[in-house]
Amino acid sequence: MKTKRSAFGDQRGMTLVVTLLVVFTLLSLTVASLLATTSDLKISSNYQTAMQALLTAQAGLEHAKEAVNERGVTNNFQTEIVANWSSVFGTASRTVIGYPLLSYSVTAVADTVDPANFMVLRSTGQAPNESQRIIEARVRINTAFSPGAIYLPNDSVDPNFNGNKFLVDGFDTNLDGTLNPTGNVPGITTHSQAGADGVINALGTGQNDNVIGLGGMPSVKMANGFTTSQLLNQMVPSILGSPGVVTDPRINGNDTFGTCNSSTTAPQVTHFTGDVNITGNMTGCGILIVDNSLTISGDTTFTGLIIVKGTTSIGKNPSDTTVQGNTTILGAIWTTDLVLTVGGSASVTYSTQALELANATVPNGVVRKRSKLVAWKDS
Repeated sequence: MKTKRSAFGDQRGMTLVVTLLVVFTLLSLTVASLLATTSDLKISSNYQTAMQALLTAQAGLEHAKEAVNERGVTNNFQTEIVANWSSVFGTASRTVIGYPLLSYSVTAVADTVDPANFMVLRSTGQAPNESQRIIEARVRINTAFSPGAIYLPNDSVDPNFNGNKFLVDGFDTNLDGTLNPTGNVPGITTHSQAGADGVINALGTGQNDNVIGLGGMPSVKMANGFTTSQLLNQMVPSILGSPGVVTDPRINGNDTFGTCNSSTTAPQVTHFTGDVNITGNMTGCGILIVDNSLTISGDTTFTGLIIVKGTTSIGKNPSDTTVQGNTTILGAIWTTDLVLTVGGSASVTYSTQALELANATVPNGVVRKRSKLVAWKDS
């Protein structure tokens, strides 16, 4: 007797094959999905670290440009900045504060077209996953500037402030009284952090708002500017060696040492070699250099740069540089030390335009200039 076969007997092997195919298909789709997810995560991570490297390179570029601007350049990038890059900024890698996995290094390269007036800053940013981006920025010499409305190049200063009728203003003010926000500097800068701390500590209660500009209030900062030696042994002799210097002019009580107004622009270099006592009215424009003490007790207006080799005392101390009465200085003061004892009212207001007038009195200029970015690319 024959056994009757099931109608589905021949399908059992096929069912197993189909089931296995379905399982393998699902497994393949799962693996593909996991691989795609992993790939997307890797792509996202690579994009993130690439952006971190780019932003780090940009941070390095801004840091280097600020260091160049604090130092300034007179008239030649190649000899003043590129050749001295190790002391201006350095080539060592620097870590971004708070982000130990991000670092940058910057080098200065001579411009191939005009190495005197232009240079190239090359910033390399490093991020995790071996990410690296490089930015090359071409910068040019721009306008004259001072590290601060008042700059003290000495590493050690002994400042003193008395009274409350003085203003040191680092907000860049044009000759017509309008503001130029792109040129703002701190009110007072020093060549060392110890000097900046000394200035801040010397300001008494209620005097902090008398020093304004970049960096908060009081606006006092350290700057990577020129040293006292450079000022006295290089910059001042360069100024005094220029033609047209007026040395020890006679003071008669109503004095003008250079003019710059709406009708006449004739700045000059005025050099006093001894003690000077100006009791009347005085106006001036250009550069004023004082070897010893300066006492101003009348109404005084000066536009440009004042350089005092010793202590600048704005106030009542006749043994130093003294400014009393109503005094307005538009431009900047460079001095090795500072004492403010104001009898009347006194203001020192930073002005790029006033420093440009001062620079015009000396061939090739002596007031250092900022750099301005004109083009950049990344790779």
